[in-house]
Amino acid sequence: MHRSEAMAHSLHIFIFVEEGGCMRKGGSVAHSAMAAQLLPASEIAAFIDSQTIDDILAPWLPDVGERAMIVRCLLDVGPAHHRGSNYVLLRLLGLLLKQHGMGPNSQQLREMAPIRLRVPPTVDTTSEPAAYPLGIPTAVIERLAPHGSRAWLAMIDCLSDGPPQHSLANAAMLLVLDALLRTNERTT
Repeated sequence: MHRSEAMAHSLHIFIFVEEGGCMRKGGSVAHSAMAAQLLPASEIAAFIDSQTIDDILAPWLPDVGERAMIVRCLLDVGPAHHRGSNYVLLRLLGLLLKQHGMGPNSQQLREMAPIRLRVPPTVDTTSEPAAYPLGIPTAVIERLAPHGSRAWLAMIDCLSDGPPQHSLANAAMLLVLDALLRTNERTT
């Protein structure tokens, strides 16, 4: 990078920080420039521990094969930053879950909106499942909108749409959040 490009880059970061951008205000230009650099995918893959996420999901997905497929979708598919984000967020939620000693309830396991598999039109789907074994828990969405309302349906659609590393992460995080919200209600 030429000196003028480096100065322009530093100035851009400084202006971004000064204008209240996503980076911490008052951060040094050197720190901000370091944060703007992309890490290789191998650095992200190095901190991902699939077994930890498998353990978090086990109470909701008792079938080992189904759970392994969901964990692969969350941590092995898609861009590295999605895989890393899924791991970090689920791991932190799992720590809270463990701290509160919570797990699924029977209502959570019964009331899930399906996350549909996206298959090419040339694939025969009559002999294969049409949805992932993990769905969107619907009861937790009822905290935000009445069951079956247009808003509730739109929320379910937003959460279940998209590639599996997004929709399945949404479902997994909602399961944990629902368990945590139930815990909080019991203690208050």
